[in-house]
Amino acid sequence: MSVSVIIPCAGRSKRFGELKQFKMLNGEPLVFKSIKIFLQIDKINEIIIPIPKGNYEPLNIFLDNKSFKKKIKVIKGGSTRQESVEKGMEQVNNNSSLVCIHDAARPFVEKVLIENCIKKCDHYDGSIVAIKPTDTIKFSKTNTIENTIDRNKIWLAQTPQVFNKAKLKRAIKKAKTSNIKATDESYLMEKMGYKINIVEGSAINLKITFKSDWSFAEHLEKNFNEYRI
Repeated sequence: MSVSVIIPCAGRSKRFGELKQFKMLNGEPLVFKSIKIFLQIDKINEIIIPIPKGNYEPLNIFLDNKSFKKKIKVIKGGSTRQESVEKGMEQVNNNSSLVCIHDAARPFVEKVLIENCIKKCDHYDGSIVAIKPTDTIKFSKTNTIENTIDRNKIWLAQTPQVFNKAKLKRAIKKAKTSNIKATDESYLMEKMGYKINIVEGSAINLKITFKSDWSFAEHLEKNFNEYRI
């Protein structure tokens, strides 16, 4: 079973205030932290990185100074994550049967989580990493509580997310023709009726979103081995 990885990297990071995916963390661009983990997995044959127009050179220069056994493709991304994944899918190797999608801003993903997601696709149409909430969940549309939701039935989706390539292509095509917008590809697969499995993730597989997350990321970078699953 061969796997292609897409790491959407074309976001403008408006909430963060700068292109966080290229911000240097301990001497390396943030996105490279994830790339290094995927390079360690035998079943992965290529990594596709859709990036913003005008940002080819800095990342390419950094990657050109490295030696990789797996192919890394840096391509022009879209204006949204969904468009970037679609562009990435156009570049996927014909020999790949699965596609793994991972957020560029999740640098502390564990190798075991990726491998578990891939294994689950032997029995499901896809598999995603998610964690259980620890806080009580309230539902409200107007800042007045309307309902308290049973948190035992709630999962907070993360990445990686791994899917059957052919089925993901169909889901993306359907979303485009139906003008369906999604914040992750699992939603598009769910809309098609495909069965998606959940792999329990890790709290340290955080997504760096705000400036305040960066100092925590620096701390984790220094102490990552202590927090490993």
